[in-house]
Amino acid sequence: MTRRLHILGLLAVLTGACGPSFQGPETVEDLRVLAVQATPPEVIYPTSRPTEVEAELRFLVVNPAAPGVPVDWRLTGCVLQDDSRCDPALETVLGEGRDPLGEIAAMVTLPKDLIDASFAADLYQGIFGAAVWVQGVVLQDGEPEVRFVKSILLSPDYGIGRAANVNPWLDEILAGEEDDEVALERDRGGTWRVSAGEKIRLLPVAPDAARETYVVPAFDFEGALDPAAIAAGELPDVTFTTEELDEELVYHFYASLGDLSTATKGEGINVLLESDQDRVDRDLSVEFTPPKEPGTGTLWFIVDDERGGVGWLTIPVVVE
Repeated sequence: MTRRLHILGLLAVLTGACGPSFQGPETVEDLRVLAVQATPPEVIYPTSRPTEVEAELRFLVVNPAAPGVPVDWRLTGCVLQDDSRCDPALETVLGEGRDPLGEIAAMVTLPKDLIDASFAADLYQGIFGAAVWVQGVVLQDGEPEVRFVKSILLSPDYGIGRAANVNPWLDEILAGEEDDEVALERDRGGTWRVSAGEKIRLLPVAPDAARETYVVPAFDFEGALDPAAIAAGELPDVTFTTEELDEELVYHFYASLGDLSTATKGEGINVLLESDQDRVDRDLSVEFTPPKEPGTGTLWFIVDDERGGVGWLTIPVVVE
């Protein structure tokens, strides 16, 4: 029987982001890491994997309960075990610091021994590429620690001229009823002022350029792939092909005040039940209901390409 294996980018994994609150995931009340971005999220190499990779990590750290208290953070490169936790014996310190809440940036260098260990731990010994993982730990006085992991994908080109994934981004947020939206009005400082208790439909807008069409290698081969045989250098007979795919963005919504109607919306369709027109018609908006009393807070809109690329917009809010 002929099987087909598609080489797809690994997804970034974000963990441990919720504190002791019993609210839904879209409600932010305590220390959270809402998103992590790696630039680049993917590195394409011609034949031999790189011996060292430099990347910038940006992680969005928030805590409405203690906005003025800085956080201590630490980044380590690691190899994930079967339980999706880092193997402590293979951790490599990549950076640490102390910063105010918000968007924290750190340059990291993935060393050769970490890259080699990541490929060795891969089920198929990295012949289709491998993910190198960075684990983060964030600490703030009086709060439980928050952990996250983020992958940087190393992918072979296989001579097809692959382009490395880039992070998506959001152009703006629209407000209003469907087909009658207008750009969200914000003051010079970027703050949005809204009336108390007034429910408003919000629509994140990612430009077409943020949705990549990308090429991946695909392989037709007889039988099953045997990881042990591959580790021993015994590869099956393979017919090499390529496949072109389109990104489908996912949006995540968070608020430190008021209520949101949902936490996530996505562009993807069910290939068995939906059509391409369903994708066009899909409503990607979220309804925001401010509190009934005046106050201040923040909305966060995060876009994810499901290949490791992430972007976001932060919007301060004043309820009048």
